[in-house]
Amino acid sequence: MVCGSSFAERSRNPETSVILFLTTNEEPDQELARDVVSFGADHRLDVRILSRSAIAHVLDHTPEGQSVRRRLLGVVQEMLSWDLLRELGARSVDEYPLSDDKSARVSTRTQIALRARKGPLTLLSGPSGSGKSVAAHDWLRSALDDKTIACLVLRERTLEDARGLDEAIIAELRVLHPALESGASLSSILTPGRKLRLVVEDLANANDPLRLFERIVGWLSSTSAAKGEGASRVGWHLVCPVQYRTIGSVPVERVKTIEPYRVEITPLTPHEASEAVRRRSASQERKLTTAEASSIAELLGHDPLLIGLHDPSEVSDPSRVIENYVARKLDQFAAGRPTIRIRVERALVTLTEAMLQQRTISPTLNEIIAWSTPAGYDQITCDLLDFGELVSIAPSGKGRLSFRHDRVRDWLLSDCFRRQFDSSTLVEDVLEEPFYAEWIGAGSGFDYGR
Repeated sequence: MVCGSSFAERSRNPETSVILFLTTNEEPDQELARDVVSFGADHRLDVRILSRSAIAHVLDHTPEGQSVRRRLLGVVQEMLSWDLLRELGARSVDEYPLSDDKSARVSTRTQIALRARKGPLTLLSGPSGSGKSVAAHDWLRSALDDKTIACLVLRERTLEDARGLDEAIIAELRVLHPALESGASLSSILTPGRKLRLVVEDLANANDPLRLFERIVGWLSSTSAAKGEGASRVGWHLVCPVQYRTIGSVPVERVKTIEPYRVEITPLTPHEASEAVRRRSASQERKLTTAEASSIAELLGHDPLLIGLHDPSEVSDPSRVIENYVARKLDQFAAGRPTIRIRVERALVTLTEAMLQQRTISPTLNEIIAWSTPAGYDQITCDLLDFGELVSIAPSGKGRLSFRHDRVRDWLLSDCFRRQFDSSTLVEDVLEEPFYAEWIGAGSGFDYGR
């Protein structure tokens, strides 16, 4: 049958070459192998025998073979293949720590602009709470079904510990798949036609955001490409959400080097904000008319964060949206238990006071427990961290404190100063400390709700 097919094809194209693969779970002896090869030569067939040992070699010692072995036999894969990269990347996108209501997301001009960019680097800049991370996440999600694109979220702690971007990617993949060999190579699987999309999770949580920002720019800048490093990164595109204050700290002489990569996040239009309000309300089974949604969106200043945090069942002063959100989450934690409600609020105040005293906004779990224990709030503080709606322990970076959003963090710290102003317990030396300036200003009576 094979010979007949090859003869028919050669009658149309005499130059056609035919390869016949013969597979077996045995090891054929040399005489049989020679007979098969001789038969092939007589019929102008290139016969290749895939014996048990040859198949085992491919399954055990090539990325593609290990991928087949994993999918069909359930054997743990150690070598990096394209399909494993895509699977692990999809997991990292699913686990991206965003607490917004995904059903309330709307298509924005920023997302459209991101999809039009080619890379290798996009610095998505904007103020806190402007939707940078959401836009970056949607950019990744939009490519998950494209088999020519792999996506991956890179945590800031992984980037800080890495000597280069390739090393950071492999380290992140090994967190998701510990069996992956440490010497895994990206260049062998990122063949022409394949693309890699990367997003930095949260630059603001880095120990030194500015230093990490400059390292990322250095890794992907045109200078690196000129040294030959860019040749192996064709098709790579990293998006790094970055706040204004980080970019504002870049030395003047280096500002020009980042401008080609900078994309300003576009504020929500009235229509986009209104649609976001309508979808958020609908997700909580509360229907709004177009006029009602527009009115609420305008009241919230078309602010993505405030739209995401406000309770659709009530319309309040925008300056109190975050305050109401915090109170609502503490109520949910207490679940109708008045004593627990009082204790958890006191525990949260104790935590924020200790953060200000120790001048750290990202303490470790051990530090948090040490601060909470003397007042007897260690257990309820741990319970609040596990609750995760206001504060939590980040899975990366030695178990450090993470907030629902940095504007929630700022409100809590500002509220701590407000309490001290009201009780006249604020230490005068604190007023002279630049570290506290932003929170003192907000806590002394300015619009700290936003």
